[in-house]
Amino acid sequence: MIFILILNWNGKENTLECLESVQKLDYPNYQVVVIDNGSVDDSVTAIQQSFPQVEIIENGRNLGYAEGNNKGIERAIAEKAEYIFILNNDAIVDPQILNSFIDASCRYPQAGIFGAKIYYYNEPNRIWFAGGAWQNNVAQFTHLGFDQIDDQTNWNSVRTIDYACGCALFFKAEVVQKNRVTRE
Repeated sequence: MIFILILNWNGKENTLECLESVQKLDYPNYQVVVIDNGSVDDSVTAIQQSFPQVEIIENGRNLGYAEGNNKGIERAIAEKAEYIFILNNDAIVDPQILNSFIDASCRYPQAGIFGAKIYYYNEPNRIWFAGGAWQNNVAQFTHLGFDQIDDQTNWNSVRTIDYACGCALFFKAEVVQKNRVTRE
């Protein structure tokens, strides 16, 4: 089972559009969980009405990106998720994304986390991110493929990267379980 975690904070319209795209996924075994960080824009009601099958965790306040997503990760682990997919609420996913992630995970079982190729919303052929590379000489990260038109050849293979964007992260739940730190 794949748990898809979508963090929301006052992003009703974006989240509804994201959930519409998630409904079109061509994969049989996933559960969607929206983690709401204390929205005051009627997000929770709108999501419940439009997507009653989606589980919603209401944090009651804005816990930020990391702690908000950690609440979803805790839920996924408690439900024995095999994989976890963290997805930004302003993202639209390709129907094949889960199949691609599962294929990559099977072909590269030593990899810890997989990231997605990300496009500009208004220019869906133009790449915003195809992985990140650390530039030692200037001590910063560079977006691979940034601002290039996707020709379906140059950026279509799985490659080792220095970082993956938190917009779309896919990993085995065991990665979290092996590296879990308990708060005191």
